[in-house]
Amino acid sequence: MLTCVTKVDGEEVVSNYIPQRISNVLKKLKITPDPARVLVGDTLDLNCTGETTHNGIFTFQWHTPANRSDSEKPGKYIPPSLPIVVSKSITLLKVTTKDAGVYNCTVVLFDSTKRKHASANVAVFEHPFLNLSYRNNHSSVVTVTEGRNKLVFKPVIDALPPHNSIAWYKDGVLITRNSSYKISDSGLTVADIQYKHTGVFTVTVGNTEKGLYRNLSYTLIVNVRPTISEAELSYADVKPYMVGREHQLTCTVFAVPQPKILWFWQPCLPDLDACRYTKPIPVEIDSRGDYPRNWIEAMDTGHKMMQGKNKTVGTLVVGRANVTGVYTCMAQNEVASSVLAYPLLRG
Repeated sequence: MLTCVTKVDGEEVVSNYIPQRISNVLKKLKITPDPARVLVGDTLDLNCTGETTHNGIFTFQWHTPANRSDSEKPGKYIPPSLPIVVSKSITLLKVTTKDAGVYNCTVVLFDSTKRKHASANVAVFEHPFLNLSYRNNHSSVVTVTEGRNKLVFKPVIDALPPHNSIAWYKDGVLITRNSSYKISDSGLTVADIQYKHTGVFTVTVGNTEKGLYRNLSYTLIVNVRPTISEAELSYADVKPYMVGREHQLTCTVFAVPQPKILWFWQPCLPDLDACRYTKPIPVEIDSRGDYPRNWIEAMDTGHKMMQGKNKTVGTLVVGRANVTGVYTCMAQNEVASSVLAYPLLRG
């Protein structure tokens, strides 16, 4: 603090002054939005902001392509926390194509010896538009494996003015928020991916005021590891397979993609305890291999709709069986493989 003491007509007069240190600190000068897009006839609003400290004094200057300044709001300080934000905005009414181009904001510091600049590009469009596309050039077909934690569909929306309506559909049925689906902004999140989520997901985006609507679809394929239905039967429901009889072994499998079914034979003589000394051998009709085996009457693979699912059914018909051992069904696809053993016992 400065103190000035003087006498006027014999009386002492004291004046106190507090010097103010002017700051020339100005950081992060920018114009928002950048880039900016506006339709012909609409209003353009731009804001030039920067960060300073206490006692920062600046002069803002706008430079526009058409030298317009319909409305400039005075500089604004937003105290009290640091950094202090200073800004000045500009508004252009009834924009024309001549207003397109680069907008510059110049800030003159207090001592007038230094200037800082920021710029932004403004595009002016004659007609409204609404376009949808896949993010990062992804395909419309999405393949995932069952059990994945989540999957997010998020299209790229390019619109002016911005869209004001959005809805998601699965196989033509409107999706509502539930434990499986979460809708946020323009994205759809599918949680805990299961085979039931397989289908076509379609997003409909629109601007009701301009009468613009667009659709974009994703085809979701959920790959499923092979599951053998017979393996899910309880032990009490499974009848033992005995030598001396003809047996039809069935392996019913659901998997995506459809699985390949292979049959293996493991001879175990004189009983199943001897299996540890042998290895499984691929089953072949009319095999002439030099190993103990049973006659294979037929081996076939087909498909059947069961419980709303297209299942693969493998059948192995063993003629009159005389050799003990284990027949194994192996179902495999690109996801995984599953096996089921059929012991052939001696009574």
